[in-house]
Order: sequence, then structure tokens, then C-alpha cells
Amino acid sequence: MKQLFSKQRPTTVLGLSLDGARFDGAVVRRTNGSVQVARSFSLTLSQDFAAADVEVAAREIREQLDKQEIRERPCTVCLPLSWVLAVSSPLPDLPPEDLAEFLQLEAERAFPYAPEDLSIQEFRFKSRTGATHVTQLAVSRDNISKLEQVLRAARLTPVAFSI
Repeated sequence: MKQLFSKQRPTTVLGLSLDGARFDGAVVRRTNGSVQVARSFSLTLSQDFAAADVEVAAREIREQLDKQEIRERPCTVCLPLSWVLAVSSPLPDLPPEDLAEFLQLEAERAFPYAPEDLSIQEFRFKSRTGATHVTQLAVSRDNISKLEQVLRAARLTPVAFSI
């Protein structure tokens, strides 16, 4: 039986890459298992996004998207690298239940913000010597929240953020 309330993935998504006052974008369509870039574009805001007022930035984005005749609402956003904090460290031989606390301490030591103010993703890998290391990437939750507010005010629906 078909589910009546299942969420369907959009067939068209707006991909945005943010860098200061510049947005690069592409409208991407999914058809029969393949993906095609329908069009690409660049937008330049009158001021750097981080310094802009939410409503002003949203209005400006919406106006420029309307000029480009871009109607897609769902969007994925590539965050600027200048927002990303990173720390890499070797993982000591600890029981799994203690690793989370170790990573928390490493984040507190390395990042200039409290871990609860950051969105942190970890990546584990083995070096050539066989030692296990972890890289933690972090982005300020305030930056992501402000970006999400701007996008929603510009009548866009953010579905994913990435670096």
C-alpha cells in the first residue's frame, strides 16, 4: 500500500556556494537516476553576508534569483571555508565509551568556542604507521542559524549544508 504522507525527494534542487558577498549556484535536475545541471549562475550581494541584516540579505537574494528566473525552493548550501575550524589529533587507545569525552576535550582545547556553540563533524582515519587519527571540523551554529534565517526569508528551503 502506498504511504499517503511519505516525503518525496525533490526532483530539482538549487545548489548554492556562499563566499562573502558572492553566491554561485546551479539548478540541478534528477531524472531517471541521473543528474543534470540545468543552469548555473553567480549572484553578488551589495555587502558581505556575515555583516548583512537578515531581511536585507534575504530580499536581495530573492530579487536576484527572480531576475535570473530561478523558482526552485529546495536548496543545498556549500558553506565558506573561512567558517570552518579544524583540529586533527591521534586517537589514544581508549574504550569506546571514553572516546566521546576525549573528543569533547580536544574540541574544547582547540576551538575558540564552546563545543555546544559549534556544529562538529569528526572523520577518523589510519595513518601509514597504522595509528588511528581523528579530524574534527566545526562551524559556528550562529553562522548556520543566520544563513538558514536568510534563506528561509528569501523563500528558499535549505535541505542540506556542507563544506
